[in-house]
Amino acid sequence: MTLSGGGATGWIGLAFRDGVHDQTWQGFRFANAEPTQTGVIVFGQSGSVVPVPPHHITLLNMTIARSITSVNPGSGDHSIYFSKAQSPGVHDILIDGCTVDGSGGVNTAVTFYHSAVGEPNANNVTVRHMAVTGTRHAVEFWDATLRNIVIEDSTVSGARESAVRYELGGTVTLRRVTSTNSGRAGFYSSLGPTPPGVTFIDVSLPLIALVQRFRW
Repeated sequence: MTLSGGGATGWIGLAFRDGVHDQTWQGFRFANAEPTQTGVIVFGQSGSVVPVPPHHITLLNMTIARSITSVNPGSGDHSIYFSKAQSPGVHDILIDGCTVDGSGGVNTAVTFYHSAVGEPNANNVTVRHMAVTGTRHAVEFWDATLRNIVIEDSTVSGARESAVRYELGGTVTLRRVTSTNSGRAGFYSSLGPTPPGVTFIDVSLPLIALVQRFRW
């Protein structure tokens, strides 16, 4: 089934909030819209009220089509967006099988961003079997309240900047994640190549893209 935004901006195709739980969604394709400063799929806050956290949600075999666009690539238009919720935050989420074509300009496949005191981001989240092409970053971590986030068995090709960007995060594991032809690096963090809290297991995430390594 395809869920089409009909060319809308600020579009959210699927939002999990207000305590929804114990759901499985399988085989949906999202197309023809721009998720302006939000995500096509959102966990947690997607309005003015911080929600009761959603939990125990499974997404299987989701597709973000190239017609999901951004007029300002890098502005915060995401495929799957994890935001804040009331304590203990969004938790126990499994995303298994996700294909993202970022050639329309979407910023990330998965991003974790935004929290406040008593309103953490996500914990106990596993994302596996992703195939991501052409996004700015495939995965972006930018929140200090994250706990037990696992990205595994996934491939990223042609990222405009990096396959994985890490700036803030609690405990994150990258396992069997492979990047090819990233514009800047397979893994990038202003905190250095091995930030505290990040565990790398059998990854192929070059720190400096070859085109930059030999540029001089």
